Amino acid sequence: MHYIVIMELRGFAEISESLSRELERIDVSSADVRSSIISILSGIIDQIKENGENATPQFSNLLGGDTWGFVFDDFNNSLNFCCKILATLYKNLHIKGLFFIKPAISISCIQKISIKDEKLLDDGYINAYKLADKGHSYTLYFHESLFDDSSAKQYCNGEYIKNENGRNIFNWQKHSTELNIISDIKVSIYDIIFDENIMYLDNIEKSVDNFIELQTKSKNISIVGGVIDYTQEHFHEYLKSIISLFHNKQVQCTVINFIRSEMDIEKVYIVVSIFKRLMDMYPNKLAYSLYKIPSSLPIPTSYHIYDNKYIQFPMRRYVPQRGSMNAVSSFMIKSDKICSYYFNEIMENFKKLGKLDNYHYELFVQNLNLDGKKIISCDKIIEQYLQKERSYA
Repeated sequence: MHYIVIMELRGFAEISESLSRELERIDVSSADVRSSIISILSGIIDQIKENGENATPQFSNLLGGDTWGFVFDDFNNSLNFCCKILATLYKNLHIKGLFFIKPAISISCIQKISIKDEKLLDDGYINAYKLADKGHSYTLYFHESLFDDSSAKQYCNGEYIKNENGRNIFNWQKHSTELNIISDIKVSIYDIIFDENIMYLDNIEKSVDNFIELQTKSKNISIVGGVIDYTQEHFHEYLKSIISLFHNKQVQCTVINFIRSEMDIEKVYIVVSIFKRLMDMYPNKLAYSLYKIPSSLPIPTSYHIYDNKYIQFPMRRYVPQRGSMNAVSSFMIKSDKICSYYFNEIMENFKKLGKLDNYHYELFVQNLNLDGKKIISCDKIIEQYLQKERSYA
């Protein structure tokens, strides 16, 4: 048996229009408000998934502008999931000012589900959708199909259920007292400041700060680009934060660095060596690869992907007096599809390049032609980074 949960936001279009009214001067549209509402609720759903195995759906997707669909194999899981969403929103209603989020939720069941192109198509979905679509906010509806299901009978025939105008309403507030409810929902600043899911960071300091901010919140990070110029203060802080990431957090990171012959060989040696040592120390956290680009070829596009949700592209400017391209700003896109495209590209390239093993690392060092004294001096810097930044926050 499969249990289908449908959640619809009551008054979604009208609320978005109302909240955006008189905000045209600061470029806030109803589309921005809708996107923010969806992002906030999506974040709550993600938190519920992360904080309890007894409330995790086998399928979940945003089926329309204001409608989510979920599929469970266990009735209790579906019930706990619904009650956690409603109780979490209710608990944070006044604290976070979330009066504009008004969910109506329904549960139905069916023997076999049909999903096509990430959409639910069967009668179970239609039955649940009709209840939520005609329902009231902060209400959990049970479809008649649940009365014949052995797993749900104890709730359908007990004190939790009541009938109102031909619809069966479940007392989620009473049931929620049995659950571990999220007490502090995370509303990200990105949900508010995104303009059509794109954010422009107009200088390198803001760009690097954003790298640091996002990587501390992410569990899966993928990076393609040149080695870090740690001698610049903002990049120095960024390198420290990366080292701290592996020392102190559970994270999976894939990095592909490129080098060119005109780069400062001591800086290249230090950064590459730090990543090589980090990979040796944390083989389950970091996969690192390196390749050399001939000077005759243009510099490839650099990008950072965070949890396959955000992708940030540094923007470069040519500096004639230095004869080099320097990062001066960046832009970030929130898009699952774009992240997926670039993530697949990273994986394909990484397969071809492979991890930087000991043999190729030694070959890399030999080709730099650094004398022994410089290597000793650089190794001291490397060791200082790896030891001192363990507690960096």
